[in-house]
Amino acid sequence: MKPFNGIRVIEASKTLSCAIAGMLLKDNGAEVVKVCKPNEIFAPLDRGKLVVTDSNENEIGQVIQRSDVLICDGTDKLVERLGSEHVQKDPSFLFILLETPQNVPYELLDVAGNALACAYERPIGPPKFHPFPVAFVLQGIFGACALVAGLIARKRFGTGQKIVVPLENAGVFAQTLIATQKMGIPRGFLPLQMVASPFMGVYPCKDGRFIYLHIAFPEHNRLFLELLKQKGVTEGLVESLDKAISFQTRKDPSKVRSTNEAKIIRRALKRLFSSREASWWEDNFAQKVCCVRVRSFEEWVSETLDTGDFVDIEDPKSGKMRVLGPLVSFDCNDQSSDISPLEMVKAQEVLQRWETKENPSNTKPSEGTPPPLDGMKVLDLSRVIAGPMCSRLLAFFGAECLTIQNPSSLDWSLLFHILFGAGKKSITLDYRSEEGMALLRRCIEEKKFDVFLQNWRSPDVAKRIGLDEQSIRKVVPQIVYVHINAFGDKGKFASYPGFEQVVQAVSGVEHCYGEGRPRLLPIAIADMGAGALAGFGALVGIYHRLQTGEGCSVRVHLTTITNLLQVRQLDRKNARNDGAKPRIVRCLDGYVVLGGTSEVPWIRMLFQKAQEVERKFGGKYFAIRVNPIKEVCLRLANHKEEALRVRKVLYDGIKKPVAFVPIPISMAKSKVGERFLTPVRGAHTKEFLKELGVEAKEGAGVIEYPKEMGRLRYAFHAIRWAWHAIREKL
Repeated sequence: MKPFNGIRVIEASKTLSCAIAGMLLKDNGAEVVKVCKPNEIFAPLDRGKLVVTDSNENEIGQVIQRSDVLICDGTDKLVERLGSEHVQKDPSFLFILLETPQNVPYELLDVAGNALACAYERPIGPPKFHPFPVAFVLQGIFGACALVAGLIARKRFGTGQKIVVPLENAGVFAQTLIATQKMGIPRGFLPLQMVASPFMGVYPCKDGRFIYLHIAFPEHNRLFLELLKQKGVTEGLVESLDKAISFQTRKDPSKVRSTNEAKIIRRALKRLFSSREASWWEDNFAQKVCCVRVRSFEEWVSETLDTGDFVDIEDPKSGKMRVLGPLVSFDCNDQSSDISPLEMVKAQEVLQRWETKENPSNTKPSEGTPPPLDGMKVLDLSRVIAGPMCSRLLAFFGAECLTIQNPSSLDWSLLFHILFGAGKKSITLDYRSEEGMALLRRCIEEKKFDVFLQNWRSPDVAKRIGLDEQSIRKVVPQIVYVHINAFGDKGKFASYPGFEQVVQAVSGVEHCYGEGRPRLLPIAIADMGAGALAGFGALVGIYHRLQTGEGCSVRVHLTTITNLLQVRQLDRKNARNDGAKPRIVRCLDGYVVLGGTSEVPWIRMLFQKAQEVERKFGGKYFAIRVNPIKEVCLRLANHKEEALRVRKVLYDGIKKPVAFVPIPISMAKSKVGERFLTPVRGAHTKEFLKELGVEAKEGAGVIEYPKEMGRLRYAFHAIRWAWHAIREKL
């Protein structure tokens, strides 16, 4: 039985975010009815849903009264009003509002969403247009997470509620790294030094194709040089690269010692990669280090048809077409066999199917309840962004999260710890040693965690060290076991290591964003989206356990998110006619996205304010201001709901206040939120060891943040690396 069998969902929307949330619930057993206009159907995400395109107010009202969940984007004020009224009358009802831009044509919603939610922003330079619906994708996944958390709260505490996920907040959260940089980053960190690293970038090859190289750890650097020698690459090319790398850079390839050394290394790598074809490099290196051929989305799809990420169906409207497969995999719930086309129905047919509604037996009116995951425990062994994002989300919903990581003082690792460690206890433990592994096993046996989270490359890694699902389940039979990786566990890419940048390169995002020469989309959306999707999977697993008493395994991979970003390309038969391609133009006080015309008076616009341009062009064409992220952050600092306020906070171990971007979810009755700010890495190590009967000195396991530079010295280095990044990569 699927977890949400018997749950009735109304999706009244025209945005991708609502479609994503509805599809995630549908894949796990809910019966989803989409109410929209005929031109607002999007088959790749509406697969399996019942679709109603002709209904009146009375029918919509009756359908809502017989449903459990209403997903609404706010563009239909009638539906929003009916949902708000019903959530007051029915104590079991869940109503989620995924706020979206108003009075925008359907075909330009993605563009407007990105403009308002800062998704065109870059770390350096003016905003750059792209077609990826970043803000809507993350908003949709957060919405799905909040809905499952709401169902858990209803099952545990007997109450429904209203939930809101604002688009602006979701967009700013997607841009957490850039928001932190532009609101003022601690002067011990130089993120642009990592951006400018020659070990992370695109290089042309002998056949005119491109390879993407990503070396972030010292052990990867050693392995890369060893492979070059083993594979018979021209000795002189390897030697020149080896000589160019200083001792300091070998310790941390993401932090090259100087811009001059970075130039020399980049030249050596260019000569190296131009000596062979891109496919040769991938065939010989990709299973050991992150070295992949850059692909278009079409190439990516054709090479991954055996993974289940894409499924061919016969759609009643479009005929044979390709849609997305399940976004999350569960061992307790085989979703792949249930992928079916949407079904057009009348509102009266839905009313006949839903003749009566049975409320859960324990529902009761309540002004406030504990967090949905109150009393539950999570063990997080992941690193970088995706895994920590997942556990931060579970902590937000009330779980007690313990994050255990190997001691590491790499700057980028510590920065990610600050941004994604809120609400979690931090422990450093070298479980590669026998002593460390023994302590970790004792911790698992004694604490009996509800969720276990890891993001190693493949299940084989976990099995080799005895932390695979079967081993953990022997100790905690009911555990929800969550595994995140880059490429999933099927197909030719399953054995490849990967990071955000690698996934973007191989799945078509960099190819599209670069428009000729591949370039990185400067948003960690694959990482954050996969982390949030893993959070959704963990929540579904918990709901499943509440129903059946059984645990399950959850599997998520980063390429699922890049597939979602490019999902519009799957429906080419019904491609939206956006007119002339939208472009971003400079105005007197900022930037505007202009669409529907190829005739742009560039010079005149330089002397006009954005509001004036919107007024002049908005009637005949499409014009909307591109919100700068710093301005939006300052506005959100005064948000009417305190939990959604972006604010500057002082973290332990850091002297300067840093921007804190909260999870963009508001729940009317469940008391959710980050209970405390990110502690110093390893802050709870002594407490952890003491609970296991091991004495430790004060400060044991604590990893200090990089020492802050003086203001002038920091400015000099920041400008130098920024200039180098612009010239060499951006």
